[in-house]
Amino acid sequence: MYCVVESASVLRLIFAAIGAFFVSWASCAFFIKRFNRWTRSAVREYVTELHKAKDQTPTMGGVPMIFAAILALLFLMPFKGPQTLLVMGALVFFGLIGGWDDWKKITCKKGISDRSKFIAQIVAAATSVALWFWMVQPATTLWLPGNWHIELGAGLFFLWAVWVILCTDNAVNFTDGLDGLAGSLLLINFVTFAVIALFLGQNELAEISVICASVLGGFLWFNLYPATVFMGDVGALGFGAALALVALMLHRELLIPLTGGLFVLEGVSVVVQKMGYRLRKIRVFKMAPIHHHFELSGMSETKITARFVLTTLILCLLALYLFLK
Repeated sequence: MYCVVESASVLRLIFAAIGAFFVSWASCAFFIKRFNRWTRSAVREYVTELHKAKDQTPTMGGVPMIFAAILALLFLMPFKGPQTLLVMGALVFFGLIGGWDDWKKITCKKGISDRSKFIAQIVAAATSVALWFWMVQPATTLWLPGNWHIELGAGLFFLWAVWVILCTDNAVNFTDGLDGLAGSLLLINFVTFAVIALFLGQNELAEISVICASVLGGFLWFNLYPATVFMGDVGALGFGAALALVALMLHRELLIPLTGGLFVLEGVSVVVQKMGYRLRKIRVFKMAPIHHHFELSGMSETKITARFVLTTLILCLLALYLFLK
């Protein structure tokens, strides 16, 4: 089932990673310098007092991230097959939705409505999956740990793929609330799926994952605490969708709840908080997403991020173990 990982493939990935990192670093540095005053965002009124010092920090850092990713995919990948084009398309589709929301927050102090945002995400997800079906004609089976497979059929698998993208995308977006948090977790996840792709012999997907991880690394140079730029919805939605699409193309999307266990926790905490308040008028957490609950419980921002990163590393190692078993 698994392919032997060739040293030439690994070397190519290393050089692609280094190149993508510097392209991302340069793009983010240019963006911060040139677009600082146009992308400053006021801190939301509902955030903790601990975040008031971040008022007017530039946001929409996902713009240079997506630009750098596309540039790296175009010039650092030797072969650009349909899967590369699909991932670039997902970055652009979802990045535009996030950019729309970010720009509204900057200019109108309030983003687009949740309804409009979700409808746009459904359209983008359905378009991405439809293009995948048309360009690649993927297998419509669901992989289970232990190398079991369930045939879903084209219709059910289409709906499943759209659902996976939507869930992953929004969970990543909820996680983007602390300096370096979402970017670090995304980076670890992309590297994990790059390793899986190498073992499956899918070099193109491995290169896509490594380039995305390296672009995130270049961005984290400026986003780690104290951040000089925020990812914004444009980056969170774009790279969240790209991660989901890569996992779907590898038919290992069921590993996302494990590798992205902290993403899931963040998303579930928001749902639980909303349902608790609507049904019983109670707040289960001091504040949602859950990273704010930990902040209000007295834990520092850097400690929360470090612990989330360490937990994700452990979860990703466990996912690799289940994949190889």
